Amino acid sequence: MNLITRYHTHVKPYQSTKVLGLLYCMLVGILLGCDYDGTECFPNLRINFKSIYDVDSVQFYLDGERVCLDNKGEESGNFGVDTKGFLMYAISCKTSVDDSYEYLFSNDAIEKCIPSEEFPIWREFECEVSEKHKKDIDSSKLALYVYLNNDVEIVEPVISFYTGNHYNVIAERDTARWYSYTISTRGRYFGFYGPPEKWERLGCAGGYCLASLPMVEKVACYDR
Repeated sequence: MNLITRYHTHVKPYQSTKVLGLLYCMLVGILLGCDYDGTECFPNLRINFKSIYDVDSVQFYLDGERVCLDNKGEESGNFGVDTKGFLMYAISCKTSVDDSYEYLFSNDAIEKCIPSEEFPIWREFECEVSEKHKKDIDSSKLALYVYLNNDVEIVEPVISFYTGNHYNVIAERDTARWYSYTISTRGRYFGFYGPPEKWERLGCAGGYCLASLPMVEKVACYDR
């Protein structure tokens, strides 16, 4: 089955009960969106597009509506935050032959990279969006507009995307290299998400492959 289609303090004894109640409410607030600390929580998902090619930009659409708009007004020029979600762009590369991959967030940081056939430069575009930004994103359909060399490629997985999950979208030609990496070579990324074998591979079609992993934090919380 085709999964993707593509087109070109100390506490007194009598205070202990109050403190326990306080801690309980804070825990409920984190898990269920309790308004104790002035925040509100929503189901969210995260989509990461990775490529070893010099991709100019990636646009993310859920059910036909663009999310994670790129706000170039941020100081670094690499973070976009608005009512449609959070977009992150990073360069991932080795800056020393002995080190693992590092994440670099400035546009000129690529000059620090020491690429090789085995360890090329990866360009990563990550979209994190919650139901605060777009209602009913659970079981939504994704479309990616990938801009490269004055051309645009539309990637449309035919599977549904669900909140509480992190998704990787990788060109099929790059997957063997990606899945050959270990925690020692990928460093922070696999240290946070776990090694490739923890990811569920959802299949490949149209030149791209998908994998998913349940997120540790399945909700995103915001100040009211």
